[in-house]
Amino acid sequence: MKIHRRSALIGIVGLYAAPSTFAQGYPKEPLKWIIPYTAGGGSDRLARAISAEMQASFREPIVVDYKPGAGTIIGAQFVANSKPDGYTVMSVDNSTLVYNPFLHKKLGYDPEKSFTPIGAIGRFPMALVAHPSMPVKNLSEFIAHAKSSNRPIPYSSPGVGSPHHINMEMLADRAKIAVQHVAYRGGAPAIQAVLANETPVMMLDILTGIELMRSGKLRTIAIASTKRAQSLPDVETMAEAGLADIELYAWQGMVAPAGLQPETQMRLNQELNKALLSPSVQQQFRDAALQVMPGTPQQFLEFTKAERAIWGKLIEAKKISAE
Repeated sequence: MKIHRRSALIGIVGLYAAPSTFAQGYPKEPLKWIIPYTAGGGSDRLARAISAEMQASFREPIVVDYKPGAGTIIGAQFVANSKPDGYTVMSVDNSTLVYNPFLHKKLGYDPEKSFTPIGAIGRFPMALVAHPSMPVKNLSEFIAHAKSSNRPIPYSSPGVGSPHHINMEMLADRAKIAVQHVAYRGGAPAIQAVLANETPVMMLDILTGIELMRSGKLRTIAIASTKRAQSLPDVETMAEAGLADIELYAWQGMVAPAGLQPETQMRLNQELNKALLSPSVQQQFRDAALQVMPGTPQQFLEFTKAERAIWGKLIEAKKISAE
């Protein structure tokens, strides 16, 4: 079974529209871009790079605002309850639109009805990383080590329902190994746990971990993408190690509150796609192996529905809950 189909969003369909179709006079004031995580992380870096490109066209500032907590739920609820006037947008990811509906009985927002999709942003491959003292150098050795261990292998993550958590459970399911989740309050303490050897391994997106991976402070066991990362050319993919068709990513997109006017939605989508294709954004995230995903709002909507069909089955089968 193919775990993560290559997105049809990669490729540009209907990217640009005639200016006359856009909302007249929009925007007239600064926009607010909600980040459902703390400042300084990968979501923050990506939003700031894209917003710098977008505001040049808008000729109005885009202010990044942080509303972290509860696996992106706090930020999502804020945006779901905001006025759909085109002046509030949000970064969403695997957790917001895919995992959370299966992890929580009462979510406080509907991933399909509470938002207007603007478009996908891109995805970063996940990598299995370990403390350098762990006696494995590649994925085959890691799987053998896990199977020979008399207890599940502990791994850290930024919290229940994070891409790091759910992707590790998918890897464990495919590799048929036993692992034990150790949830931390955010990405920084989860990474620090591996650096201090409190937990020996974790799944980590390349955007966040690239410098630690290249320096050797974290040993990169394998990358969960179809091809090797240019910034880590000596690290094998999981497919090369024998786990065919497994692709694990942390992806992001943009939404606005439900009820946004189609003309405003179209303008935001156009400017987002232009920013994704800009040399500045491409250059800033080349080392992190960013795969930009320009496309239409409808393509992004279909992508998230397909993701829920895949990951919902895993979460329900493993009885993972954030309650």
